[in-house]
Amino acid sequence: MQAKANPLGNVKLSPADVVMKSIESGKMLTDRGEYEQALRILRSVDEICKREGAPPPVHGLALRVLSDALLLTGELEEARGCLITGIKMNELALQQPGLPQFLVQDVSSRLGDLCGALGELERQTKNWKESLRALRKSAGFFEGADLKQFQVATLNRVAFTLLEKKDYTDALGELREAITLADALAEDHAAACICLRATNFRHQAACHEGLGETDLAKELNAKALTEATQSGDAGLIAELNEKLNLGDEPETEVIATEGGGDGYL
Repeated sequence: MQAKANPLGNVKLSPADVVMKSIESGKMLTDRGEYEQALRILRSVDEICKREGAPPPVHGLALRVLSDALLLTGELEEARGCLITGIKMNELALQQPGLPQFLVQDVSSRLGDLCGALGELERQTKNWKESLRALRKSAGFFEGADLKQFQVATLNRVAFTLLEKKDYTDALGELREAITLADALAEDHAAACICLRATNFRHQAACHEGLGETDLAKELNAKALTEATQSGDAGLIAELNEKLNLGDEPETEVIATEGGGDGYL
């Protein structure tokens, strides 16, 4: 990529610089709710990536951020299309023979993020089969990138999806695998591990509530509260305090708060 003049100043920026700065601007505008301007910038970034042959992880990031903005404006099909395009280009890159290990990790990380985002999109539309398929792929890619904390967060999300569709036994299986991995992370990723354990115990409790095992559910909610208090997660602390004080009142919707694993950006 050759450097070109920045129309907003005298500093010459390479297309790579333009792409990264524009992604950052688009994300900031999306966070502020300025969707029209964000979409204009992010669609332009997509075109630059196509024209300049941006590395798949970079183009994938641009498509990921664009999909977020589209989803917030109700453009579900275009958002899904962006994620699928990003996944396909990075899967193709991963298949290249002789790819250096650092690039394998970079591409795998991006695939974990893109598949996770697609899984969340499909979950929100109750497309359970496709959601679970994408989330499990995401966990596998994060494992391949040696990003175990993101792998655990994604397994929690797999379980939450199963929980939403009332597959309590299968959800518990995913949660037990996730908590074993989380425990192994405690030394190197202490803060993330606490958040992941809090969410995991909360989901386990909801599963046992669904199975009618209220005593075990209360015990797990208490464990979740201990972890949430250590992490300082005010929202989860409030939810758990209310839950523990409600006794046998009917279960309310569980809120997924995947500490440390909302996306690989």
